[in-house]
Amino acid sequence: MLRVQVIMKLMEMMDQSSDFVSMLVKKLAPPLVTLLSAEPEIQYVALRNINLVVQKRFAGCLQYHFHQLLIIN
Repeated sequence: MLRVQVIMKLMEMMDQSSDFVSMLVKKLAPPLVTLLSAEPEIQYVALRNINLVVQKRFAGCLQYHFHQLLIIN
């Protein structure tokens, strides 16, 4: 989760319309969703951080992965 936070901080300094930022957003979602298949304590931390990430910037980036999560559970 620390890596995600560092990447988000660095993304704040970049041009938001760049292709590189779009690529980073697409690459952040799968690892966060993967954490939700771990034990309950890690699921809690992952969900809390996913909530913060979505509130801060990318409401649309987890949409596809959220659908996958609903199918898995």
